[in-house]
Amino acid sequence: MRNINIFGIIIFVVAIGFSLLSCDSTTSPQAPQLTIDEIDFGVDSVFTTFNFGNAADLLNFWNDPNLPPGNYVINITEDINLGDNWLHAAGVNWEDLGNANVTISLRGVGTVELTNTHDVAMPIQNTAERRIILRNITINGGIGVVASSELVMETGSVITGGYTGVLVIGGSFTMNGGEIHGNSIGVVKLTRPSSHFRKTGGVIYGNVLVGKNNSNRAIQVLSLQHNEILYREDTVVDALCVTFDENMNMSQTGIWASP
Repeated sequence: MRNINIFGIIIFVVAIGFSLLSCDSTTSPQAPQLTIDEIDFGVDSVFTTFNFGNAADLLNFWNDPNLPPGNYVINITEDINLGDNWLHAAGVNWEDLGNANVTISLRGVGTVELTNTHDVAMPIQNTAERRIILRNITINGGIGVVASSELVMETGSVITGGYTGVLVIGGSFTMNGGEIHGNSIGVVKLTRPSSHFRKTGGVIYGNVLVGKNNSNRAIQVLSLQHNEILYREDTVVDALCVTFDENMNMSQTGIWASP
């Protein structure tokens, strides 16, 4: 019987391994990791940062119709209740246009919440031609995205506690992350040529409308055209039929059922 040189075999295997590794000694360079600022505004973009911890300062900045075009980081350092006000920037009418070419990255420092006590329970009504990016902040009461405005949700953002989480009327809403829950309806999109809703990430769940006789209807996404439902994403057969008055206030007109 021939003796097997175990030590020789180990040396041979190790040598083969090194030779294989040396055949592919060059590795493709990895793409550089972008910072949050570069993701929000683009590489080499210029931006201005503000820190706000009270309603007065935030309202004065946000609702200034003469805010210069540019990129802004707004850090919310404390819970803010806007009272009987909302962040709108362009007047109370839904179709008013404000200052264009403004991007605001609204970020919470720690766990913070933005809310209001107005009858229109929407702390943010983006009627201006602005791009708003939400990061690590809770909006209690919903957001309106109107005209040529844009809303982007990123990781850590939450929209809750409203009749509608996000109401899209002629604007653009992109959900890359975050959560929309605890509203009567998650997202309502009124179909117009300029209305867009795109979801690449995040979750929409737990939005339940309490109807007559405490009948609960889970409505996550509702798309309307001329007050007719085009599509819906819900967990029940029936869905809410909604109409809008001249001031774009929603009202329930009955229950639409699948045929």
